[in-house]
Amino acid sequence: MTKHRRWLLSFVALAIVASVLAVIIARPGSTPSSSGTANAAATTAAATHAAYVSSAPTMPTTSTNAPEGPPPELLDELAKEMNSPASLRKSKEQYLAANRYPHGVIRATKEMVDLLQPNKLETVMRPALQAPNTKEGDRVSAIFQTGIARTVGKDPIPLRLAVFRGPNKTPEPAKVLVTKIVRLDDGGAQTSLGSFTLAKQAGSEELSGTWTPPAELEGYNGLLTFLVQWQANGIEPQGSSATLEYTDVEPARIMRVDRDELVGGSIDVHIALDVKMPGLYLIDARIYAADGTTPIGFTQTTPTLAEGNADVKLTFYGLLFHDGKIAGPYVLKMVTGHVQSFSPTGGRGREMRSWTGTYTTKPYSLAELTNKEWDSPTKQKALKSFDDQITALEKQK
Repeated sequence: MTKHRRWLLSFVALAIVASVLAVIIARPGSTPSSSGTANAAATTAAATHAAYVSSAPTMPTTSTNAPEGPPPELLDELAKEMNSPASLRKSKEQYLAANRYPHGVIRATKEMVDLLQPNKLETVMRPALQAPNTKEGDRVSAIFQTGIARTVGKDPIPLRLAVFRGPNKTPEPAKVLVTKIVRLDDGGAQTSLGSFTLAKQAGSEELSGTWTPPAELEGYNGLLTFLVQWQANGIEPQGSSATLEYTDVEPARIMRVDRDELVGGSIDVHIALDVKMPGLYLIDARIYAADGTTPIGFTQTTPTLAEGNADVKLTFYGLLFHDGKIAGPYVLKMVTGHVQSFSPTGGRGREMRSWTGTYTTKPYSLAELTNKEWDSPTKQKALKSFDDQITALEKQK
């Protein structure tokens, strides 16, 4: 492959990424302004190309090791290819594929663990610090985690330390030397919250325990970090850490799923909340087939809630069920949410405890549910922008 050809392929890869980003930006709801959405969808490939060229670093001509820039003729070739009716038609297809449902509605599959189990952390095994020449059979690795991503109030936090040796990951006994919990305060200062205890489990080399947040965390909303120093046979003491998000008091409590109803070919599910902290919330839920294990979809809403009792509506768009080829009844599971934060440091804001019950809907048939792709004035504006650009480019030929 020639050097020029490699440059061209590299820029094509960047062009693909830019195209995908344009689709994401163009998705309704991704920006506060609907006109901004349409404009983002209408961004031409030529403008993207110009941005690449204008931001490209200038290489010093006196350096014999400086890499060559892409030849101008190849940049021109790429610009023509990107700013073409064919490339814009492809972008339009991608936009349509990404906007079959309303914003916030997602077709769910079993592989989407983060979506279906938002508070579950992936297990990560990390190698211990050992000499580079350590034999493979003597190499040690460890898992230290809380198992959950966030917690509220005085809910006990599970902790687990598991150590392994060799390529077969044989469980290895380990000794805990020191433990510590810290919170991160404003300005970056750390406050110690004491220690925790890990004990060996019967019939296992694994060490585990729980830690209950103390009264000192009242009024705190932020990160908690758990630190442990441990040692296994034949290696130096090792340090591991695990971090989760902590909320002192949940801003609202999910009381129950009240009812479901068919509205406009989609299923509306109503959630009852007891709101303690008024504000802008994000509430989401997952829906499954009648077996309770086959996921169908995810949806979310962003209501502004006042203090007191609240009824929050979550809409599962009808096309979800047609795409899954699954008739009702359906099972609602795992409702989660948080009040949104507008602090300069960002973050999710205070978390609510997840609702982990199950709720079965009425036995809706697919004939009752819409099989049409979602549409809106914003979507039509974005599609018209694509069509106008394609027509204009075709007239130039």
